[in-house]
Amino acid sequence: MTLHLPSLHIISENDVAAISVSLMEVDSILSMNTPDELLVQSDFPQPTIILPQSIPDANSLFAHREDVRMLRYVPNKSPEMHKYYHLESTQAKMPTEVESYFLNSKNFAFATNMYPYTLPPEMVQYITWMKRLDTPRRDTAQFIAKCVKLLNIAVEKLILFERPINKTTVKMIKGSFPLYRHVHVWWEQ
Repeated sequence: MTLHLPSLHIISENDVAAISVSLMEVDSILSMNTPDELLVQSDFPQPTIILPQSIPDANSLFAHREDVRMLRYVPNKSPEMHKYYHLESTQAKMPTEVESYFLNSKNFAFATNMYPYTLPPEMVQYITWMKRLDTPRRDTAQFIAKCVKLLNIAVEKLILFERPINKTTVKMIKGSFPLYRHVHVWWEQ
């Protein structure tokens, strides 16, 4: 099986500087993301893995949006993508790759997930990268709100989650790239 990597698309802070969003839009994004208390939690029950057999389409994934947000349902990479992602050469280039996303931004980048999960094919996968680990969540939510407004995506059409960085040993919960905080943002194409 041939591994197909997506095309990289990046939205920087400069790209959305002129876009205004309301407090309600920012609060909506905040409420859709993984809650703060889960990001400092260390013990989690074993999550359900999102698999094509059990979640074959966007509607079935959206039915579990709250489970994704609360890290009860977590995505997985295909065996081919998992192998590619965990290659020493891929891991070695990732910090430089992510750092390059910030060329036109001080704090944020909204970029295609270059190592996508096995999700229903109609789902678009982006990641909001934060340059600083201590970035306020409200600032992140405001940036995400601006990006989705630029892309003309309704906030209620999103699925968001953030994994704890180095807080848990539960393999499928723990983020696998701890150098940068990042929020996964999905929507139906």
